[in-house]
Amino acid sequence: MGATYTIGTLAALTGLSAHTIRIWERRYGALTPQRSETNRRVYTDDEVERLKLLKHAVDSGHSIGQIANLPSDELQSLQVAQSPRPSGDTSGFLSACIEAIQRLSPESLEGTLVRANAALGTMGLLEQVAIPLLATIETGYVSGTVRIAQEHMVSAVLRAYLGEIRASMPGGRSAPRILVTTPRNQHHEFGALMAAVVAAMQGWSVTYLGPNLPAEEIADAVRLSGARALALSIVYPSDDPELAQEMRAQVGHFCRHDDDIVGGTRLET
Repeated sequence: MGATYTIGTLAALTGLSAHTIRIWERRYGALTPQRSETNRRVYTDDEVERLKLLKHAVDSGHSIGQIANLPSDELQSLQVAQSPRPSGDTSGFLSACIEAIQRLSPESLEGTLVRANAALGTMGLLEQVAIPLLATIETGYVSGTVRIAQEHMVSAVLRAYLGEIRASMPGGRSAPRILVTTPRNQHHEFGALMAAVVAAMQGWSVTYLGPNLPAEEIADAVRLSGARALALSIVYPSDDPELAQEMRAQVGHFCRHDDDIVGGTRLET
């Protein structure tokens, strides 16, 4: 049989969580593990390499549902087909976005986002373009160099484009469901939108509920949908000291410790 690995070791070798590996295996048939003498799932070197290829393809913008059953040689071809990213690409895309914003041109802004997605992959678009762009807009808005109309245009274009990306990666009927939202008075939704895109890339069936949802509504949504996970984006929890207590009271009993995901640049634990 050769060397074999447990799912924990497999996660460490590939950079994927054990939970994601189980989803890809059970929901999408991406792996065919063997059984040890004690009937535990074990994985071979070939499956380690296959998972690395799948992760690279997903990070580059492919949906796991579309590539999970491709032969490893085709996955390798996908990796080869990804053009290396020139070092100046990111700053070029950011500059083009800022220029489009200055001219109040939504068409130019969306075109730049499309080109960035093609060149950098979806994760690259999010991490190297969208997040820095939003930070730049926030700084400009506070300082007065970005007008309200410009900020609204960026929000509208980016919201629509991220929605298109997520819609292009529908989860299968058997895919586990994740709800994504922000709690009440949390109006900044882009963290949640990006979480929804990443979850869809990882094979989840995503229900995006928008921002500013009261805790009792979140609890009802989890119950009604049978969601396996809940993702919350929280930007300014310090403005509302009762938020954490409210969320624990309303939603905490629905989620196991590894099934709730909370994110935000100013999150304090």
